Amino acid sequence: MEDKAHPLYSRSIQSAYPPGSTYKIVAAIAALQENIISPSWKAYCPGYFRLGRKTIRCWNPKGHGELDLYGAIKNSCNVYFYQLGLKIGLETWSKYSKILGFGRKTGIDLPNENAGLVPTIQYFNRIYGENGWTKGNLANLAIGQGELLTTPLQIAQFVMILANRGVYYRPHLVDHLYNYQTHKTIYFPTESRVVSEVSSEVFDIVREGMHQVVNGGTGWLGKVPGIDMAGKTGTSQNPHGEPHAWFMAFAPYSHPEVAIAVIVENGGSGGGVAAPIARKFLEMYFYNRLIPRPVIKKDTLQVEEGINPLPIDSLAPTPILRIPEIH
Repeated sequence: MEDKAHPLYSRSIQSAYPPGSTYKIVAAIAALQENIISPSWKAYCPGYFRLGRKTIRCWNPKGHGELDLYGAIKNSCNVYFYQLGLKIGLETWSKYSKILGFGRKTGIDLPNENAGLVPTIQYFNRIYGENGWTKGNLANLAIGQGELLTTPLQIAQFVMILANRGVYYRPHLVDHLYNYQTHKTIYFPTESRVVSEVSSEVFDIVREGMHQVVNGGTGWLGKVPGIDMAGKTGTSQNPHGEPHAWFMAFAPYSHPEVAIAVIVENGGSGGGVAAPIARKFLEMYFYNRLIPRPVIKKDTLQVEEGINPLPIDSLAPTPILRIPEIH
């Protein structure tokens, strides 16, 4: 109880964090579904974006050049999504955030679940006053920063929605209960739901962007050999210390079986830290073993924001320590 790391606190459902660039997919869905842009809409990234008197930086100081939506997702370009967020508007952004399951509890059969926070016009007017907030707030939200808060379980549910093109299931742990007095079994059926407001075509577009993320994009360190998959990295700024590292993924790409969300508090880069952890989980899921990796020089770890890449020895699977038998 006195441990400063709070080991008894269930972070997956009780902690809420800015989701970082994983949330760029929400902005993309909103813009596509409302016909604000097409996948071919392009924006130029010189490494920064000027909004009024403020200059907002992209994670890549050299810039990404001209990108369409696929390239912006693949390279997690902040400047592209700053501009996209301004085109979408706060009302539409908030609407699709809620459609996709954010700002409310998932309904998992565990106590004290956190609903997170999706800012709305009413929320900003109440907190800052009607003229107290600016377009800068919206630009920040579009890249998963600012007042927006999500739980790791909500991100996992979101990637399940993406994997299934809108179909998802209420997260649950209990399959059934058996009453030893009555000798009866009570089953808890899986509840399916559908995001009917988003078309399959829109889901296909963002899924392809996520496919490119793990195939040469910011999430390449999350790629599992022999498994076609999709994912999205995130590096969310944290006022209390180092950024949080995020990675969400689903696999296989064509016929998904598993969805995963990883967050490392104060971990740094989502591509460099969270993605390899997700990869190890998926390796165990598909192969029941960890797959050794070739040694990669540190200066070749071109991942999102380049913050705190994993040390080279951590790219190899953790060895299993065997205790010798005592005779």
